[in-house]
Amino acid sequence: GPAEEDQEAPAPGRPAPAGVEEGAGNAVYHIGADGLVRPIFRKPVTILAMIRTDDRILLGTGNNGAIYAIGDDGEEVTQLARTDAKQVTALAADADGRIVFATSNKGAVGVLGPGLAREGTYTSKVLDAGQIARWGSAAARVSGKGAVTFATRSGNVAKAEETTWSAGSAEEPMDPRAGDRTIASPAGRFLQYRLTLKPAAGTGPTVRQVELIYQVGNLPPVVSDIRVKPSTLPREGRGEQTGPQAYRMVAFNAKDANGDTLTYVVACRQAGASEWVTLAEKLDQPRWVWDTRTVGDGAYELRVTADDSPANPPGSALSGWRISPPLIVDNTPPMVTSLAARVQGDKVHVTGTADDAGSRVATIHYAVDSQEDWVAVLPKDGIADAPREDFAFKLEELSPGPHRLAVKVTDLFGNAGYGTLSVTVAAGRAVSGPVSGPAGE
Repeated sequence: GPAEEDQEAPAPGRPAPAGVEEGAGNAVYHIGADGLVRPIFRKPVTILAMIRTDDRILLGTGNNGAIYAIGDDGEEVTQLARTDAKQVTALAADADGRIVFATSNKGAVGVLGPGLAREGTYTSKVLDAGQIARWGSAAARVSGKGAVTFATRSGNVAKAEETTWSAGSAEEPMDPRAGDRTIASPAGRFLQYRLTLKPAAGTGPTVRQVELIYQVGNLPPVVSDIRVKPSTLPREGRGEQTGPQAYRMVAFNAKDANGDTLTYVVACRQAGASEWVTLAEKLDQPRWVWDTRTVGDGAYELRVTADDSPANPPGSALSGWRISPPLIVDNTPPMVTSLAARVQGDKVHVTGTADDAGSRVATIHYAVDSQEDWVAVLPKDGIADAPREDFAFKLEELSPGPHRLAVKVTDLFGNAGYGTLSVTVAAGRAVSGPVSGPAGE
């Protein structure tokens, strides 16, 4: 990808001068005649001296010992000089256009003349490709008269040092008419370039942008997370969901250090098995819906594989994968067994057992002569936390005559099983009828 050094565009509706950097730092503000205030300079430097000349503002700064020039509108900020002292503490301008300055740490007095130097250099900050990269070509936006040359060096440690970095490359002319220049430095994670500018005909060249092209070797994608959520719907839906949760919403996070386009493959295996069965492939989104009715009940693992083949030539594509935590598939309703009624005076005591083979019993309800008015009851031990739960409840104040009792139990995934019992209440006593077989939905 390209590595650029250029000013960022200001946010819409908030024009900012080119010399104003975002973030912390000391600033120079312009206060207009209308009272409006705007920053025209901001950098992480200490401003120790400031004077105004005919067409610009000069700043003496520390602790980098630099002198900056700012245009009235703040659109152009120029570093006029970088001294060998820590602070520029005083500035003055004479009638001939010379700038006299004083420094401390170490103390000295210097003069900047109005003419152009025979030569000037700019050394970039260290550029980081993130990984060892092959450096390709360089291009620059150059205007004005004079010559600009370009040299580079590379390394694999963040601090540019002669002992660990390559030697500087030969100076190459940076002429827009000659096209892009090949970067001669060897492969490395870090690169630094130097521009040398020489004036001509009383004016100097200006470099406004440098673009470097590099390529990092292909790195495998990383699948960092897999999330599985039971659902009653075959797609993502909102609102309350009731009924069997036969679907699994599978979502995952995957990243590629090269920014490559990825495709995904989802496979499954039963817990303890060695062979994977492909469920879906060539997915272009990091999500998928699994209809678990296509497999039997049990514990399963999912494996998501991310592949960067859409962005790489055949034979150079790489992949990465991750295995989900074990998940339970349970599409079989629980059973209601041993459902019975016992008469004690004018009350009916009901007992029974709820059994689920795939997960655990989640709820127990009963209804009398109704398919809508369900009453919740707890297991005998007070908590629904096991595949098998015994339950007991008492019916009171039933009117004389026949009644139909239904018991519904649901498991962790919304599968429901039913048991029914007929009860006849006579004057002062209750009689239970035969128990129907368990039913499920």
